[in-house]
Amino acid sequence: AVLNTVPGLQMQSGTLQTTKITIRGIGSRSPYSTNRTRAFLDDIPLTTGDGSTVLDDIELTFIDKIEITKGPHSAWYGSGMGGSLRFVSLQESPKPFMAEAVVSLGSYGLEKYSGNVRIAKPAGYLNVGLARILGDGYRQNSNFSRNSVFVSGANRKRHKLNYLLLYSGVNSQTPSSIDEQTLINSPSSAAANWLNVKGRKDYERFLGGIRLESPLSQRFKNIASLSGSIYDQYELRPFNVLDDKATSFTFQENIMYSHSLFSISAGFEWLHENYFWRILENNSLLETQKSNEIRNQFNSYISFETKLFSSLILSASANINTTRYTVSDLFTADEIDYSGQYFNKLIFSPKIGLNYRYNSELSFYASAGHGFSNPTAEESLTSQGFLNTVLRPEQGWTMDIGARGTAFANVLSYEVSAYSILLNDLLVTKRISEEIFFGENAGRSTLKGVEVQLKYKPAVYFQTIVSFSKSDNRFKEFVSDNVNYANKQLPGIPAMNANIDLQTVLLKKLQLNAIYSYNGAQFLNDANSKQTNAWQTVNFRAGYSLQLFQKYNIQLIATINNIFDEKYASMILVNAPTFSNRPPRYFYPALPRNFLFTLKMQLM
Repeated sequence: AVLNTVPGLQMQSGTLQTTKITIRGIGSRSPYSTNRTRAFLDDIPLTTGDGSTVLDDIELTFIDKIEITKGPHSAWYGSGMGGSLRFVSLQESPKPFMAEAVVSLGSYGLEKYSGNVRIAKPAGYLNVGLARILGDGYRQNSNFSRNSVFVSGANRKRHKLNYLLLYSGVNSQTPSSIDEQTLINSPSSAAANWLNVKGRKDYERFLGGIRLESPLSQRFKNIASLSGSIYDQYELRPFNVLDDKATSFTFQENIMYSHSLFSISAGFEWLHENYFWRILENNSLLETQKSNEIRNQFNSYISFETKLFSSLILSASANINTTRYTVSDLFTADEIDYSGQYFNKLIFSPKIGLNYRYNSELSFYASAGHGFSNPTAEESLTSQGFLNTVLRPEQGWTMDIGARGTAFANVLSYEVSAYSILLNDLLVTKRISEEIFFGENAGRSTLKGVEVQLKYKPAVYFQTIVSFSKSDNRFKEFVSDNVNYANKQLPGIPAMNANIDLQTVLLKKLQLNAIYSYNGAQFLNDANSKQTNAWQTVNFRAGYSLQLFQKYNIQLIATINNIFDEKYASMILVNAPTFSNRPPRYFYPALPRNFLFTLKMQLM
């Protein structure tokens, strides 16, 4: 994935429907989804009320670019310890009318069909897109299909109104993780218990929002947005059936003032979510648990930026957050009542940064910011199912220093940075069964690293992009079950990553692209008694473009991934449990060598 070429960012994929992203190691302990990092589609939150994010629904055909913030340095997008990801949808087309159709066929029965129409007028624009992806999967019990619909647009008069609607319908089988011997000898196998019940998840998600930008005066501007989502899922698992649904809405208000000497903005966000779930027995479908959770998160901020000198910019911001979970036990057939409330105290997160421009080719920056991560609803439960009201949010400070610039008449551009994260009350997940896990606070940890990105472009037809990151991440104080893990490496974080991306264009029509990736070894558990091997892959892509009748652009693309058929785990499950003397299932195997052929047709 292209995100893995960003230093400090790691994207792991267990299946087409099991993806998680970590930034500088934050969130590496999440079992199956992204947490500790907030994500947005434009200004619509993708992160749920309990802090977890499912990114698998995002159809990249509808995305123009991805904006990444590392660390708690974005006041408007909250002060998550990991940072934020903002998926920017297709904006106004450069021509009055554009239409595009894409067909892709690949290994293991992969098929993808997508199309979009984009209309632009002086008063606004409209984008409509459809996509369908399906495949048999490399592993047993891994059939997958997803249908997506996308509508976005804007109306412009004195005010600018943007709107967006996204639908995803998913049917996905679950092969789950496997143990080490299965990874080596039979990586295409599914976990036996998931295969026996033909485990799967089926769900639908609607996501939509509107954003109104209004000039109040020459210097003041107001931005207000309202968004919401509806989610309905049915998941068949070896141990039971999970039937859950959620509705949520978010209101955001932001006012901005700009002056020749400084700018200031302030705003607030209210996220409300109603989550209902019930557990059913596999065969009889009798209810064994039923609950409703109300989640509210309030976030307010203020941000200030000014020029201290012509070459020195100061930025400062502060964020205040509070979160409340209210759980209502709706299952009355037993005598246990799991109802309760979790409420964190107000969390104040300041941030300060400096940017010094030495000359037109070189600038330096430094920043320090406080961040936090609330426990997810599952982490906030005890092993007995009650709310753990004494569980504390994960909090800490991130400090960055770096330099960015160009050299050799802009032939070379670069960015070099170093960071240190001091983390208190680290939230760790403990498992007592495959289905039941809970969180606990794990003392203090430190995460340190360096990141480098270089772009070398000596000619218009050739460029090389190199990225590199190296980190050291350790428990400073952590005692669990009378075992002291002090100075052990945090699991689930590669010690080093490197990527080399070579791109060239021949005869103005043939584009060639080769990407080399190296992923360092990482520990699988807190005791550091088990680790993965380092792995490396090479991917190759060739595209040929031609134009017909001045209006039709046609592109043929052939891709080979994992050319040398490297065997490795594309996703791991940290601290995987072991039950009944069975080996722990740490691994999600990566795809072996695979091919993809794409035909893209564009009318302009």
